[in-house]
Amino acid sequence: MRVPSRPLYFLIIFYFLLLSDTIAAQRDTLTLPKITVSSSVRLQPVGQTAQTYRTDSLPAGGYQNLAEVLATESGLFIRSYGLGSLAVSTLRGGSAGHTLTLWNGLPLQNPMLGQIDLSLLPLNAGTDIRLERGGNTTAWGSGAIGGTIRLQSRADFNRGFSAEVRTEVGSFNHFGQSARVSSGNEKIRIEGKYDRRTADNDFSYFVAEGLPERTQTNAALRQQNFLQNLHWKPDNRQQFALHLWQQLSDRQIPPTNVQNSSDARQEDRAFRAVADYKFITDAVVWNAKVGWYDETIDYFDSALLTGESLNRFQSLFAEASAQMSVRGGHRWQNGLTFNHNTAQTVNYAAQPRENRTSLFSSFLFDRPRYRIKADARILYANARLHPFTPALAADWHLHNKVLLQGKVSRNYRLPTLNDRFWVLGGNADLLPEAGWSEEISIVTQQQRKNMRAKVILTAFHRLLKNQILWSRKTGEAFFSPDNIAEVRSYGTEMNARLDVSKNSWRFGGLVNYDYTKSVNRIAVENPNIAAGTQLFYTPEHRVTGQIKIGFRNFFVVYLQQYTSATNGINEVLPGYFYANVRLMYRVEKTKLSGSFFLTINNLYDTDYFIIERRPLPGRHLRAGLRIKFQQKDRTKL
Repeated sequence: MRVPSRPLYFLIIFYFLLLSDTIAAQRDTLTLPKITVSSSVRLQPVGQTAQTYRTDSLPAGGYQNLAEVLATESGLFIRSYGLGSLAVSTLRGGSAGHTLTLWNGLPLQNPMLGQIDLSLLPLNAGTDIRLERGGNTTAWGSGAIGGTIRLQSRADFNRGFSAEVRTEVGSFNHFGQSARVSSGNEKIRIEGKYDRRTADNDFSYFVAEGLPERTQTNAALRQQNFLQNLHWKPDNRQQFALHLWQQLSDRQIPPTNVQNSSDARQEDRAFRAVADYKFITDAVVWNAKVGWYDETIDYFDSALLTGESLNRFQSLFAEASAQMSVRGGHRWQNGLTFNHNTAQTVNYAAQPRENRTSLFSSFLFDRPRYRIKADARILYANARLHPFTPALAADWHLHNKVLLQGKVSRNYRLPTLNDRFWVLGGNADLLPEAGWSEEISIVTQQQRKNMRAKVILTAFHRLLKNQILWSRKTGEAFFSPDNIAEVRSYGTEMNARLDVSKNSWRFGGLVNYDYTKSVNRIAVENPNIAAGTQLFYTPEHRVTGQIKIGFRNFFVVYLQQYTSATNGINEVLPGYFYANVRLMYRVEKTKLSGSFFLTINNLYDTDYFIIERRPLPGRHLRAGLRIKFQQKDRTKL
């Protein structure tokens, strides 16, 4: 859709920017209640399910990165290429680019690829990890089609000085160390984090029955992360935060099980910075945010003509929003976001520059028994004013123990820079992937003195048109992207949790089940995709069960997973069962605490594949120790 009138477009922007200020200024005719500091309307997961994990509450060690946490704790299917290798999410039958990952409110996606490698994201990137299933483009923008993963760094100004160190060792020469120091007072808090991980990943595997065992080669990993968080609260009306993240990763790319060798490797380097300022008045909460990313992917392979492929991008983000309370306790938020991307690579004919500007508005109608949330977004990108994107969601408490949720939304994903500018194949005229999604959930929970139980049942449906697919046309020797796919995704999700405690005993049970049908409705010749077939690497059934038993300071956690067969590009990958067990022992004193863990992964030594021809390790171990010092909270002094 071409811009019909540039003055009209700027008039819309002007309206959104001044709307909040205008209402706030009209105090002679409209009395607004004094606003309370609470989370943004955009952060309210009305009408959809969400799971939140505090990183300091996760088991002591045992998780190398964000991909492992989500696969184990939430049951999310992760497409992993192996230990230390690429890992991406697939939510509700979507591709890797259909899950939007955010760090302190700004997207982490590589604009060249349109996705993020979850194996590169350490747990200490945020204090909270939040997984929201379902489309959320109206709130967060391009890419939030299947769901969102949010990493948020928060400050507790009531806490005193704290320090923590962790170390772990494991099979295949795995070593991991991390440290965290945090200090401050009621006005300022400074936190520094460091994470380092190395591994050779030289495990043994069988190519096929009757063939000798092979050892994986060229699979070493070296990774470091430095994070710094500064939170400043000069008074009760102002809050400022600065987040810095430096990441260095050097990993080798191992051969597939049909290759004899590989000397490929990849270096990932990233610097990210986000500054966030909040100003609170009696009527409005003003929020401004600025972010800057500078990231490089340097790929080396003797098979390349040049031997090296250097890819670099810079992203600038800016966001301004205003949230006000409306009579009756309702809330209204309006905002403007801007994103500027540039990239440098020999694979583009010229250096592209991309600007994206969005206007968003969210209104939360809040009543004791129900909540209704309406969202809207307007996007101007790639010299086009894109269609209006709305969403409507509701929560309704049928009973104090039963909640009904529902949401209808329109979602989209813009073409990546590679899609548009890649030499020999790039298509600058691509349309955004777009479509409608619907979901409905029922949540039941019981809570007694020593027992808590919660069950969530969800049904969802999504039809995505103009999906971008790289294919090779007749008579062409190279692949190119086109809007040739139309994908219908539907299914059900179930999450059940039970926690019981009595005296010194604790018991916890967790079951996640996902049934996902995601089919392409249009046949494709190359790669060969028949109409009506399940998408590549998308299991129809996935079950994750977890049992936790604790007695005093000792805990045992058993995990069992089942993933059904998936379609690979060349062959069908059979379904598999996977299990691990974790033993933990914890000691807590007044200010000092410590814990030890031992994890046995792939307990039954299962031979399985997630991505075809990419072998995964058999039974392997990981053990570690965590020591933490924490002064008493000021609220307890």
